[in-house]
Amino acid sequence: MEDKYDISVIVSTWNRASFLADALESLKNQDYGGTMQVIVCNDGSTDKTSDILEEFKGFFPGFKIIFENPEQDERLKNSRLPIMINKALDVVEGRYISYLPDDDVYKPERNRLMIEYLDQKPDVYFAYHFMKLILISPDKAVVGESVDLCDHWDESMKYWEENIYNRIDHTSIVHRNLGNENILWDENPAYKRAADWGFILRVLKKNSKIACVEKYLAVGRKIQGMSLNRDGDQMIKRISDGLAR
Repeated sequence: MEDKYDISVIVSTWNRASFLADALESLKNQDYGGTMQVIVCNDGSTDKTSDILEEFKGFFPGFKIIFENPEQDERLKNSRLPIMINKALDVVEGRYISYLPDDDVYKPERNRLMIEYLDQKPDVYFAYHFMKLILISPDKAVVGESVDLCDHWDESMKYWEENIYNRIDHTSIVHRNLGNENILWDENPAYKRAADWGFILRVLKKNSKIACVEKYLAVGRKIQGMSLNRDGDQMIKRISDGLAR
């Protein structure tokens, strides 16, 4: 089937309405002149997420929402992000696929530069770019810089990914849409705190060509007390106590 859009962006969210608004605003402000599909994976939000989605849906043609409301036990036991992303991969209609968590933002030129790069490199399946991860408070005040992700792709980087830990955040990834041949995200709970790493390991096992666009094109915002890979034990305890918001 012919692709309907130039890029499909899968947005994942759960109870971060004000942050989600920033993420969607960054999509609205993209300077790319082509077409973009936005698919929001709403994993049972109980805050004002639905209001934010209603506010933004008119800006994006083909806007889709995938909603699930898992039981507390299921949220604790399973890796929810890849489960939701895999459902979105069933309905993507873009030539390229990208990812945007609710707490991150793209720079305006991000989609344009990534699409231009992949259009010029037909042998590359998967490209990523540099980005900064900033530690912020729940009221969006910057409280510190978490880490600078600016590793270019080479054999040492490949070794790091395969054997040590993930240095590529999924906010920076754009890959080709292979339809029924798309590589699905690994739903194994072992990757619960690093779901993008589970996906990248699958890409590496397929020997797909990876490349880096050495530009800072997004900002990842790690929310103090609300980031699974940073505050995982605290978050899991709040969920199990029924206090997650």
